[in-house]
Formats: sequence, C-alpha cells, structure tokens
Amino acid sequence: MALFGCQDRVQFRLAVRRTVLTCFTRPTRWTNSKSASSKSTPLENITAKFTANGLDMKDVVVLSGAHTIGYAQCFTFKRRLFNFKGSGKPDPTLDSSLLSNLQSNCPNLDGSNSKLNLLDVSTGYMFDNSYYKNLVSNTGLLEYDQALMGNPSTAAIVNDYSTYPFHFANDFAVSMMKLGNTGVLTGQAGQIRKRCGALN
Repeated sequence: MALFGCQDRVQFRLAVRRTVLTCFTRPTRWTNSKSASSKSTPLENITAKFTANGLDMKDVVVLSGAHTIGYAQCFTFKRRLFNFKGSGKPDPTLDSSLLSNLQSNCPNLDGSNSKLNLLDVSTGYMFDNSYYKNLVSNTGLLEYDQALMGNPSTAAIVNDYSTYPFHFANDFAVSMMKLGNTGVLTGQAGQIRKRCGALN
C-alpha cells in the first residue's frame, strides 16, 4: 500500500491505488481521511476522474508529485518486475538497475507482497521534485506514475517540474486547494472536520 500520496486521499473518484494517508489540514476539511481502495487504472481513466470533478490534466501531474514521499508495498508494482501485462517479462520502461534492486527486495513470492519500498527512490523522505526527475530517468516505481512520461502533454509538465522545482511547489499548493474544495459534504450529507482524525 502506498503511504502519504495526497492525490489518492480523496476516497471518491480518484481510485488510483490502495493508499493510506496522513491528514492534510486546511480551514475546511472533508468528510473522510480513510484510504481509497482500488487498483491502479490507466492514465486516461484517472484523468477522466479528475476532470469529472473540476480538475485537469495539470492537476493529475502535480498531485501525483505527492509520491515524492512515502512507501508502496511490493504487490502494488510486482507485475512490472516479472510479468508485465502477461508478457512473462519485466516492464521494458523500467530502469535496469532499479529493476534488479526491486526484484531483490520483492521476489516473485507471495510472502514478499507486503514489503515496503520508497515511492521516490532518490529522496523518499523529502518533499521535493525528485519524483519527476525519477520519471524522466525511467525510475518511477508505480506503473501509473511512469505512464505520465508516455503521454506528450503530461510528459511536458513532468519535464518542467524536473527542471524547475519552484514550479512544482507553487502549482502543488494551487492544486491541493482545488482538490480540497472538491466534493466537500456538509449538512446531512457529511461534515467538515475540525480534526481530521475524529468526528466533530
């Protein structure tokens, strides 16, 4: 399971992968801080889920940058290592050195499914733009993340953020505010929590 991926924190629509997240605090808060539980979906499907809720392609890329911190369990990406799309071979887009390291940490055995790996293999404990640098060098851990380089529109944004960290920092703040204002339930439908970990 991936930890601390902010875009996945919206239980409803973004259904990217099984995720557990910390609380993101803002003046008005959403109803639920529990994890989304769905397997990764193709980039076009995720983009459609974002746009259906008032977000856009740029938001997809910038909020994915939350994967610059946190972990993912082996089962969330193991098929990239051994049997990508039923080919019986690894994902050809995956950097060979990273592939070797991941295969060592996540052997093709059920017992390794829950082992943790840093989402950002470079600086996994720092919120920075190295996530995007990893994608440029084909060292993105999750299939969905690396898929951002397979689309010209999203790849252009990835390249920009990999070069200009302040662009990412500024845009991330804007996109998080957009995301935080999406689908907030009040009245009988829900409540804006004063503390993310407890009902009012």
